[in-house]
Amino acid sequence: MVKMAFASVVCLTINWSPTVSPLRFLKCCAFCFKKLHSKTAAQLGVRQHLVVPGETKTLDENYIQKAADITMIQDLLARYALALDYPKNGGQDLVNLFTEDGIFTIPELSMVVQGHEEIRIFAEGIHKTVPGLHHVITNIAVDIDGDTATSRAELNEFMLRKEAIYNNIHGWYEDDYIRAEDRWLFKVRCFHAHEDMVSVLTSGKIGEYFEGFMAMCQQFIKE
Repeated sequence: MVKMAFASVVCLTINWSPTVSPLRFLKCCAFCFKKLHSKTAAQLGVRQHLVVPGETKTLDENYIQKAADITMIQDLLARYALALDYPKNGGQDLVNLFTEDGIFTIPELSMVVQGHEEIRIFAEGIHKTVPGLHHVITNIAVDIDGDTATSRAELNEFMLRKEAIYNNIHGWYEDDYIRAEDRWLFKVRCFHAHEDMVSVLTSGKIGEYFEGFMAMCQQFIKE
């Protein structure tokens, strides 16, 4: 009734004149009421959708938490790239992003780097053997499940040298995460390379530059 009265006031304000017929005025009122009712119903529908039966939280709060978790994981991925490309504290920058028993692995190379000490050695090995790398991580898809999460993301890696910038690696990550208090950490970071990656990294100019890196990785090969 309140909405109908409001609709009538709107119609009177906008359309009233001595020449307006009662039928036209009623049609105008009905139109305004329908618009108001539709908007209110939609708003109520959203509110009803946001209430989860049997839970103290609402989807509103869950949605915000999920968005925050995804943002923090995306931030973790950015810090991973920066730790490899532009470290401030050597290998420790990368170590800080993994759980104590965290794993970095490349199945195509049978390579497994596990635990903080090995991760530190691996990071320092990258800084020493292939400086000038630039990791571009894109198309990040994250799935949150309580205090754990998984994601998939694409990697394009570039290498800067005096004569050129080389696009040397294409592949994707499949990652497992664990929430650690107020932040997320890698539990497993698994890089999948395209089948031609090994030949690219071991031939031509790129092969020359990656020779030291491939040798360094031998210590982590676990058949």
